[in-house]
Amino acid sequence: MLEKQESQFSQLRDHFDRYAETHPDDLSVIKGIGRIYQWKLRDAGYSTYGQLAQADTQHLRDVLDIEPWQKTDPQSWIEQAQVLTRRD
Repeated sequence: MLEKQESQFSQLRDHFDRYAETHPDDLSVIKGIGRIYQWKLRDAGYSTYGQLAQADTQHLRDVLDIEPWQKTDPQSWIEQAQVLTRRD
């Protein structure tokens, strides 16, 4: 019984991932994310507020190639995405 539920859950997760790829959230509503960062985030696998809300700040800095001197604040993006996730 448990194996059947795990299989169903896995199928639902795969279905959601495919849906998220074709129906991404508009990440540019988050202050600090423009068209370029949105494009780069999607390339890195972040297509929804939920995905961004669970991201690691350092990982975002690494995949977006953000230098320490830049005023970009990925932690703020994560916090805003968490708020947006709760609204949905």
